[in-house]
Parts: sequence; C-alpha cells; structure tokens
Amino acid sequence: MIFILSDDLSYWDLSCFGQKCFATPNIDRLASEGRIFDNAYAGGPWCAPSRTALLTGMNGAHFAPLSKSRFKPTVAEMLKAAGYTTCAIGKWHMLEGPEESWLKQKTWDAQKAATNWKQMPWHRGFDVCRIGYRCGFMGSNGNPYFPFQIETGDNKEISLPQNHNLDVDCLWKYTDSRYDARGRFLDKAGKDSSKMCYAEDYYRAAAIDFMRANKERPFFLYYATPLVHGPLVVKELGAFKDRQAPWTLRHKLWAAMVTELDRSVGVLLDEVKKLGIEKNTIVMFASDNGYAQWGYFGRKAWTDDPVFHNKGPWNRGKFITTNGGVIVPFIAWGPGRVPVGKTGRAIHFYDFMATAADLAGAKLLGPTDGVSFVPLFEGRDQDQPLRAAMIWPHSTGTSKMDDDWDPSAKKSFPCPDAVLLDEKWYAILLGKTVRLCDITTDPGIKHDLSAEHQDLCARAVGAFEELNTKGKSNQ
Repeated sequence: MIFILSDDLSYWDLSCFGQKCFATPNIDRLASEGRIFDNAYAGGPWCAPSRTALLTGMNGAHFAPLSKSRFKPTVAEMLKAAGYTTCAIGKWHMLEGPEESWLKQKTWDAQKAATNWKQMPWHRGFDVCRIGYRCGFMGSNGNPYFPFQIETGDNKEISLPQNHNLDVDCLWKYTDSRYDARGRFLDKAGKDSSKMCYAEDYYRAAAIDFMRANKERPFFLYYATPLVHGPLVVKELGAFKDRQAPWTLRHKLWAAMVTELDRSVGVLLDEVKKLGIEKNTIVMFASDNGYAQWGYFGRKAWTDDPVFHNKGPWNRGKFITTNGGVIVPFIAWGPGRVPVGKTGRAIHFYDFMATAADLAGAKLLGPTDGVSFVPLFEGRDQDQPLRAAMIWPHSTGTSKMDDDWDPSAKKSFPCPDAVLLDEKWYAILLGKTVRLCDITTDPGIKHDLSAEHQDLCARAVGAFEELNTKGKSNQ
C-alpha cells in the first residue's frame, strides 16, 4: 500500500479535473488507469485533524480539544502487526496532545521532543522515518522545502549542511529577486538551488530506497509531501519562468510546485512498475484538505483565482467545514483490482483504517469511526452500504467566516460543525441554527432547504451530539 498525501492541493489544480494553465500528466495517468472518487472527504478542514483521522481511523471529535488520553493506534501499527514494513516520509503534523501546543513556542527543544513527543511516527508503528516537516512549521523553522535536517527518530537526524546558511525569511518574501535569470531559487546569501537540497528530491529518493529494499515483502509507504503548502518556493521555476501577466510570481511558484508534486507521483508509479509489484500494490492519492487560497494571491481567503480558477464550485475552503474545506481529490490505482472509471459514493479519511485492515487481512487494534470501502476499490458499489452520516467538528475555534448566504448581514460566524447525511444532504451547524443543502445539485451550498426538511436537520443535530458525547468520553 502506498498513500501519497499532498498538502493544500485543490481538486482543480489537476489537469485531469479541468486545470488548463498547467498540466499534471502523472496524476492524470494515475486517474486514467485507476478510479476517481468524486465524493471523497478529508478528515478535517486543515492539516492536523485531517492527518490524524487518516492514520487513526477516528473522527476529530476524539482529538479536539487536545486529548490527554493514550494515543489511538495508527494504520502503521496495525499493518506492522500484520507483517508489513512501514515508512513515513515528509510531513507528520498530528493533532494529538502536546505536539500541537509546540506551535505556540518560539524555540525548538530537541530534548523535550525526544522525551515528550511519543506521538511521533517512530513511536507509532513506522519502521523507517524521514520527517522534515514535523509539526506546523516547528522543527523545520518555517522551512519545509530546504530543511536543515531530516528527522529519523527522537533526537536522531540526518543533517543537510548544504542548507545550513539559508536565510529562512527569504522563503516568505515573494519578489523576483529570489530567482536568477535562469529561474533558479537564489537566497540572499548568494546560494542558488544547485548547491542546496530541495526536500522533495530527498523524499523521492528515500521512498525509492524503501521500496527497493522491501519489494519482496508487504510494505506500507506513507508519502506525505509538504507540497504545495506555503511558503511558495521551488528550486527552479522551469517552464513557468517567462509567463507574462496576468501571471504573477506567485502563480509561477504555485504551478511549479504542483509540477514538482506531479513529478513525485510519476517517480513512485514508475518504480512500482519497474519492481514488478503493480499486480499486488494499491496506490492512493489525495490532498489533506480543500481549497487553500491562503491569501497567497493577495485577496480574501476562499475567493477563486482569476488565472487558475482552481477553487471549484464548492463553498469556501481550508479551515472551514463547509464542503469546500473538506472535499478533496482522491484517486486509487491498482491494476487487476481497481477498475478504471469513477465513483460518486462518499468516503472519509477515517475509513482508511478499516480499508487497510480489509486489504491486508489485518486485525483492527481498536475501535474505528470508519468503514472499509474495499467494495468501491473493486467496482462493487452496490455492495457498499449507504453512509448515514459523516461528521466534521469545527476543529479550530479561531477561524470565522463571513455570512455570504446573506451578504447584507454585516457580521461573521464562528467556524461551523458539519454533517453529511446519506451522501447527499450537507448540514451546516451554526450553534442552534442548521442550514441544509443538497450538494448533488447545489455544490456551492447556496440554497438553504432546512425549512423543507426539518427531519433531516434533526438527524444532523442528533448525529453530531452523539459523536461529540462519544468523542469526549474517549479522550
């Protein structure tokens, strides 16, 4: 099993889903040879809760506020018990207890990390770890792309001295002076990318080494690239160097970063075929949350970019549990097992635990909120029970959203909770208020149908309250 998890990638950043300004031929190949899940949902509307749901099979209600309980078993621990060799590469960033609190710290204490951070991948079932993007920006000093070191376990690391003189502040300053006439990244200190180690190059090589070393045995590779999360930086702008207005430098950077991501998918897919293991390998590709406009094009968050038009028809994006924050691209590839085509059946990241157990014949190590969607992998959609409810707690108490259902209302609401009923009805819970939309006909959730379906509203509230109570009792 190989799970490729991108960061902040939108549905419409992929040419197989309609992007016209740049191409993703390798992801397109994955899609054309595999199955596209048109109704796939992340574990949460931002990095940490989404990754935690993916790897533990549990809803975010079990982790927010910060849990003080024992850590939940991970997919890697389960698969390792079933005889798999496991590997985690790239970004970790789980929402479990003390790790997230480090986001508020200004300094990094490796000793405390070694003694207190038992949720790190080397303690969570992963035999091989190459982590350069540990928790938010901590551990990488805001530098996920030219890291100073790669973490491999507690206070063990692989130093990258060629990056040690990097001016990290330069990564966050989007000016043309960052790139030379050839389009190569140029630090203020005068170093260009040819003398430095770009993280994605390192991760690709590490993944290939792991696959080759374990081709004769079952393995699980969790390839969690930091691409395309900010800061926007690449080693070279490549084919986008000379793009003219309305393209800006940030557009060039975003397109180049998506191209780097696409290259990684191609490298991993090609290696599976070279090793001759494609008949007993399933590759999954997804993003960790919905559209992440981030303000990197200088406008209010969640607005569509006028050049790339990569937001899609969904409502809002990252940090918000309207459907635009949690709907993600998801592709499964497995010749001889996964049929070519599409499915509109709904899946959730917390389903991965049960699905991996089903694929591997492994025993679950604890409860899960998800269900196996192996029937969907095999084209047996009729054998997959209809999902009565999928639920997203708001995950963060800081984000707010403007009430664009009623632009005349000059106020903001806290980030809402959300419930998807019967894979069709999307309920937004704003305190005691419920907005209900049919996302099969209204993906932008613009038309409130709550007055016409009070029974569904009551079901949504009841489902969330039940999960919330269950979640608190399991922390």
